[in-house]
Amino acid sequence: MDKKSNAPGRIAAKDLPPVKSWALPRVQGAHVVRSPFAEKDRKSRRDQSRVEEIPDSKPLTVEAIEKIRLQAQEEGFKQGKTEGLEQGLQEGLRKGEEQGYQQGLQQAKGEMDALRDKLTSLMQSIESPLEQQQQELESALLRLVIDTAGCVVKQELKTRPEILQQAVNEALAALPHEEPQLCFSVSPDDLALLEEIKEREHASWSLRVDKSMTSGGLSIKGANSYLDYSVENRFSQVVEQLLERNQAANNETD
Repeated sequence: MDKKSNAPGRIAAKDLPPVKSWALPRVQGAHVVRSPFAEKDRKSRRDQSRVEEIPDSKPLTVEAIEKIRLQAQEEGFKQGKTEGLEQGLQEGLRKGEEQGYQQGLQQAKGEMDALRDKLTSLMQSIESPLEQQQQELESALLRLVIDTAGCVVKQELKTRPEILQQAVNEALAALPHEEPQLCFSVSPDDLALLEEIKEREHASWSLRVDKSMTSGGLSIKGANSYLDYSVENRFSQVVEQLLERNQAANNETD
């Protein structure tokens, strides 16, 4: 047996497994085949360089801690100020809207009150002339009624002689009893009629004519008295009583 085949570390040819041949790559032009081992070395060096670039951490000092605290406080103040401004703005807008609404409401109420006062004044200015015209119309109508009634009364006195007899009786009843020396003043149209009444009464009156006296009226003068029983005076008293009753009725209605 060959001695070389028994040398330690040697593998006999018969013991080798099948071997596949490996051809070297062609190298030509600008094409470069990079070695995988070289790429791995470069990556390892980059990682080491990055690790070396990280600064060494140092323990925090009191000044650094105070600086961090002040920065945090300032940032918190700024944030709180911003949030406070935003909240204040929203609150201000809400209060402003509410205040504006109240002011608008008060202004509208004031304008409505002023408009109501103007309308009231306008209505009063319209009603006042109407009331005045109504009062003037009522007064004119009343005067017309009174004048018409006066004319009717005078006409009645002329056509009804018995009215003079009634006037004499009422006048004598109004005088004190046993009044001596009575003097009657009558219209010229009533003198003859009054003389007939005097004879029927067997009176001692004295008679005189008063041209200003309306027919149907008379006046009586005694020693201690005087009575105006003219048509105008009696009619005026009747009208006055009528007006007083009418005024009292209006007051009760109001």
